[in-house]
Amino acid sequence: MQNVLKQFEEKGTALLSGQFSRARIELTLIYAIILLFVLMVSSVITYSRFSTRIDLRWAAHRIITQQPIPLPPPPFDPEQNFPDEARTELALSLFLVNGVLIVGGIGLSYILAGITLQPIQQAYEKQRRFLSDASHELRTPLAIMQTDLENELADKKISANAKEQAQSHLEEVGRMSAIVKDLLLISRLDRENNKDVLSQLVDFSAIATGVITRLAPYAEKHSVTLISKLPELPVIILAHPEHLSQAVMNLVKNAIDYNKKEGSVTVSLAIEKNIVTLIVQDTGVGIPKKDLGKIFDRFYRADESRTRATGGSGLGLSIVQSIAKTYNGNISIQSDEKTGTQARLSFPLKNTP
Repeated sequence: MQNVLKQFEEKGTALLSGQFSRARIELTLIYAIILLFVLMVSSVITYSRFSTRIDLRWAAHRIITQQPIPLPPPPFDPEQNFPDEARTELALSLFLVNGVLIVGGIGLSYILAGITLQPIQQAYEKQRRFLSDASHELRTPLAIMQTDLENELADKKISANAKEQAQSHLEEVGRMSAIVKDLLLISRLDRENNKDVLSQLVDFSAIATGVITRLAPYAEKHSVTLISKLPELPVIILAHPEHLSQAVMNLVKNAIDYNKKEGSVTVSLAIEKNIVTLIVQDTGVGIPKKDLGKIFDRFYRADESRTRATGGSGLGLSIVQSIAKTYNGNISIQSDEKTGTQARLSFPLKNTP
């Protein structure tokens, strides 16, 4: 039971209120299944012991009634199979009693699950508020530092050594600013419900094409070929264009960063059963199997040295997952260390009039 609670603590901490409700229902089902198992075992043992005892008593009674001692007439038909009737009545009683206990147990389990997960949700809300507040507070000093460093670099009297240091500091400030921006985006996505999020009809294909165009120089710099197999016809979904662009940007940039020299990244769209899926296939280094289950964790980085070299923060895939969930989509990653990685980002198609 402790392991089960730990699993749902992690789920409650990582997800927002909508998924918290689903975690509560899942935990309720686990409690109900445990109760059902206990009642079934108890009922089987009770039925078995009662059946054995009634058979023994019935056999003893039949032996006594066969003695030539005058006895009063039995209160039941001697031809009647009393043990079978008793077992039937017992089974019916157990069924009714267990049914009432299960129904009551499910209600109590739901209440207990809510009580169990409530402090976890409160802790998550405090964590989310702290993350949002801290990110907001960091934006101003980082902006000031960036401006000061840019002014320092613009000074013609600056020495070469000081210029090199200022440039290095400016790069770090830029990296910090990017992390703060990502944290603010995650905080907003966590706070917003699917019904409240500002979304509109957008062309998924056009968004992806724009991302490829912007990342083409970046891919060329890393000796990676970007291949677009996107349709020219519009593919309409309901989402926020900036969020959607950010999700596609993160997937394609990851495919470039973790690719091999002279490798390639192929971006395509597939439509099946009213679902459109963006497929980003690379020929990169792949992801070890032991890391696949953790790649959506915030700040998790499978290859620390490679990530630092590319300036990654470990938030990219977590942001993609948050965006996918916000717009009723899904993100999945398949990877092989020999052939590369394939990311699949899916959303429901929106039928336009």
